[in-house]
Amino acid sequence: MRIFLRIFGLVAAVGIALAVLGVAWLTAQFQGNGPKISGNVTVSGASAPVRIVRDEHGVPHIFAATQADVYFGLGFAQAQDRIFQMDLTRRLMQGRLSELVGPRAKELDARARILGWSRTADAQLKALPPELRATLDAYSAGVNAAIAAGATSPEYAVLLSRPKAWRPEDSLAAALAMTDQLTGGDDIERAQHGLAARLSPEKIAEFLTGYPSWAPRTYRTGELPFEREKPAAPSGATLENQRPGSNTWVVSGARSGTGKPVLANDPHLPLGAPGPFYLVHLDLPDGPQVGATLPGAPFVVIGHNAVLAWGTTTHQIDAADILPVPSGAAVQKRSETIRMRSWGVFWRAFTLETQWTQDGPILDPVYFELKGFPAGPKLLRTIADDADNRLAESVFAMSKARSVDEFFAATRGWVAPPQTLSVASVSGDIGMISPGRFPLRGADGQWNGAIPAQGRLEGKNPVEGWFATANNLMPPSQYPFATPGSHDAFRVARISEVLAKDGAHAPDHARALQGDEFSVLAQRLHPLISAALPQTDSGRAAQTQLINWDGVMRQDSVEATLYSYWLRALGPSLYGDELGPELTRTFSGPRNAFLDRALAEDLGKWCDDISTAQSVETCPEIAGRALDAAAASLAKARGPDPVNWKWGDVHAAVFANRILSGLPVIGKRFTIRVPKGGDGTSVNVARNFYDAEGFETTHAAGMRMVADLGDLNATLFQNAPGQSGHPASKHYRDLALLWSANTGFEIRSDWRPDAPPAGASILVLTPR
Repeated sequence: MRIFLRIFGLVAAVGIALAVLGVAWLTAQFQGNGPKISGNVTVSGASAPVRIVRDEHGVPHIFAATQADVYFGLGFAQAQDRIFQMDLTRRLMQGRLSELVGPRAKELDARARILGWSRTADAQLKALPPELRATLDAYSAGVNAAIAAGATSPEYAVLLSRPKAWRPEDSLAAALAMTDQLTGGDDIERAQHGLAARLSPEKIAEFLTGYPSWAPRTYRTGELPFEREKPAAPSGATLENQRPGSNTWVVSGARSGTGKPVLANDPHLPLGAPGPFYLVHLDLPDGPQVGATLPGAPFVVIGHNAVLAWGTTTHQIDAADILPVPSGAAVQKRSETIRMRSWGVFWRAFTLETQWTQDGPILDPVYFELKGFPAGPKLLRTIADDADNRLAESVFAMSKARSVDEFFAATRGWVAPPQTLSVASVSGDIGMISPGRFPLRGADGQWNGAIPAQGRLEGKNPVEGWFATANNLMPPSQYPFATPGSHDAFRVARISEVLAKDGAHAPDHARALQGDEFSVLAQRLHPLISAALPQTDSGRAAQTQLINWDGVMRQDSVEATLYSYWLRALGPSLYGDELGPELTRTFSGPRNAFLDRALAEDLGKWCDDISTAQSVETCPEIAGRALDAAAASLAKARGPDPVNWKWGDVHAAVFANRILSGLPVIGKRFTIRVPKGGDGTSVNVARNFYDAEGFETTHAAGMRMVADLGDLNATLFQNAPGQSGHPASKHYRDLALLWSANTGFEIRSDWRPDAPPAGASILVLTPR
C-alpha cells in the first residue's frame, strides 16, 4: 500500500507539474509571441529595405523603393497580424481544414473538393498577366518571410500546428472565398422546393414576394448605354436577403457642397475577431493606395489612390442555379483524398469521388441539402467558379486607374462575384457600375447564356447628382432582362430619401447617414400598430409606446426592443399556420419584405388563421395578439422595469474568434461585445434573427469609409474590432468602441517614414 501511495503521489506530482507547465505554455502563446512591430528583421525575398510603419490604430504604412518590395511588405504585415485567418481561408477553399482541425471539418472539406475551388484557382493562376503574377509572387515571399521570422497565432498552439508556406494560388483561393460568399441564388431554389410540400405555387410566389413597387432602383431611365428593346422583364422571386450586403453611394461636388464628390461605403459581412478586412497604406512608386484589403490577397478592394476613390456592395442577382444533370452530359471524375488529424498526432483519410460537367459540379446529396428536389443527380451552375474570371486582374487595374472611364474599363474581365462599384474622381466625375457575367433568363426562368454587353449596368454623372445602392434591385423598370435575386428594399429607400433632399451632402453628412438607425419597415408598419387590437393591459401599453415612437433603433431606445419582440411574435402568427412548425422555424425571420407586403400592402389574406375554420382573423387582430405576446415575453426576459429594456443592452454586436472563443473557461476572453443600434432595415445595419433567444448581431458593417475627393487624406475609415488577429496585441479590440460610436479615423499618406506621426512603430525589413 505504501509503495502504491508513493507511485500515486509521484504520478500526481508529475501530472500537476505538466498541467502547470501546460498552462504556462498556453499563457505564453496567448499573452506573448505577439507581432514584432518595431526594430529590425533580416529577411529573404526583398531587394532593398522595406519599412512597415504602424500608426496608432495598427494600420501598416508600407514604404519601399519598388512595387514588388511594397507588396512583399504587405505580405509580411498581413501574416504578422492575420496568418491564422489567412490559413483558415485557404484551407476552407482547398478542402484542407480537416488537416488542421480534424474530422469536424470533413463535410466542409468534401463540399470544397466537390465544388472544385482548387481547380478554379489553378486555372485562374495560369491566366494571370506577368505584372500581376509578379505581384502575387512578391506578396507570397513576404508572407513566407514573416512565417520564417516567427509569425504565428495562439490558435496554432491550441491545435498543435504551425503555419505552412504561402503560394500565389493561396491568394487566389482567398479571393475565391469572397467570390463564393457573395455569389448566390441557389438558396432561392432550395426555398422554393422546401415550401412546395406545404404551399401552392401561388402561395410560394406571394411568400417569396418580388421587389416592391414603392422601392427605388439604382440606375434610372436614360442612364444605361442601350435603348429599350422589349417590355421590361419581371424581377422574379425575392428570398429575404440573408447573405452579405453593403451600402454605397456617391454624390457629385455640386451636391456635396464642397465642390468635390463624396463617396461612402460600408460593406456588410459576418462579424468576427479578427474581421474580414485589413486596412493598409501602400506607398507605391506610382502613388499611394489606401484602404481595405482581404487578408491573404494583395489588393486594395475598397479605398482610394491619389485621384480616385471606390467602394463596393453586393449585387444580389440570382447567379447560381441547382439543375438536373442533362441526359448524356459528359461527366469527368476524380478521386480526392481528404486527410484528417485526430488528437493532434494521429491521421486518417477517406476517399471522395468528385464529378463535374461543363455546366458545373455534380452535387453529392450526402454533403449538400437537396431536400424537396425531384429525384436524379443535380449540378450547381454558378458564375463563381468560371475559370476565365479575371477578378484579381480587374481589382489590380481598378486600384491603378486614373479616371472613372479607366476604372470602368478595368472591370471588363470581371465575371464574379456580382457587385456594384461606386467610384469618384478628384476631377469631379462620379460613376456606378455593376460588373459580372449575369445569367440571361428566358420567360421560364431558365439560364440561357449571359446578358449581352449592351445590357451592361453602368452610369456616369447623373443629372440628379448622386448614385446609391444597398443590395436593391439595380436596373430601371425598362430594363429588358430578368434580374431575380435576394433584393433588399428598405435601406436604399432611406438613403435615397436623404440624398434626394435639397442641401449639402458633405462628408459629415455621409458619416451621419452611415450611422442612421431609422427603420423604414417600422415606419411602414406604423398604421398597423395604430390599428392593432391587443387584449391585455400590457399589450395596450406597448401599443401606445410604439405609436408615439419615432422609429429610430437607437441603442438607448426602449421602443426599439419592444418593436423587435413584436416582430418576433408577428411573423409566426402571420404565416405559421400556412407553413407548419418545421418550415416556420426554417423561415422564422427576418421576413421583412413579406411582412411589409402582407401587412402594409396587398397580402392581408395571410392574416387569416387557416387552422380556425369558424372565424376569419384580420391583420389588426394578429398584430394585437403579437403585441400581447411581445409585452409578456419582454417582461419575462428583461423584467418589468423598462430601464432594462434598452436596445443596446439586448442587441450587442458580437465579434467571436473562430477557435479561441470556443475554449472552455477562457473562451469568453477572446470574444468582443459592444452595444449596437440599428437593425436589418436601417442604413446602420445590424441584422439579427428572430428565432434566436436574444437579439445579438453577428452581421453588420464592420468596415466603413467616407472618402472626401477634395482632400483624400481626410477620408475616414472604421474597422472593427481591430487590425490584429492576435489577442496579445492591443490592436485586437481597440477599434470596436470607436466603431460602435460611428467614429472614424484618417489614414494619411502625406508623411514619410523618417517623420512618422505620434504613436507610430517602425519595423525595418532588411534583405539578407
